[in-house]
Amino acid sequence: YSSAASDVYKRQTQNRLTDSQFAQIDKHLEQGKSIFALHQGLVQRGSHLQWAERIGFAFNWEEGEARSKWGEFDNHQITLDTSAEIFSDFPSSITFSDELYWNLKKGSRGEITILGETIAPGVDETQTNQKWPIIWTVQHPSTGNADGGRAFGAVLGHYNEMRDSPTYQAILLLSLIHI
Repeated sequence: YSSAASDVYKRQTQNRLTDSQFAQIDKHLEQGKSIFALHQGLVQRGSHLQWAERIGFAFNWEEGEARSKWGEFDNHQITLDTSAEIFSDFPSSITFSDELYWNLKKGSRGEITILGETIAPGVDETQTNQKWPIIWTVQHPSTGNADGGRAFGAVLGHYNEMRDSPTYQAILLLSLIHI
């Protein structure tokens, strides 16, 4: 972490991140550097609460209604925040086919800005379809003379077809520029 300007997490970590690894990530963010968490990079078994604090949202492994859900969605719509600089040249919504996570655990560190959201099923039968975050950023607080670190999170990116999409590639490229 000492020399990287940003770190990208695409695959879930099978083993829980250690306190030492979280300390390295915290130092990385304190130096004003960035983290990108894409799809399975949101999944951190055994330490999802700590992971959500760093990346904004994480797959929640708690049992019962709090547990995150997932499923395949075809031709599904994401509403984008076109007032955000990253999406200023995008349409107000895009359509995708990919695996989706919802009911994610929300972290409390930093300022989370939802850039894209979609409708997914409720967590239980009493809920109707509701909006869930799909794309977001986190601005962590400044420390000392350094600007706070940033995180970019996206649920998208499970299937090759999604990763091959020019729209998805544009989202990732613009996120690298703006984060």
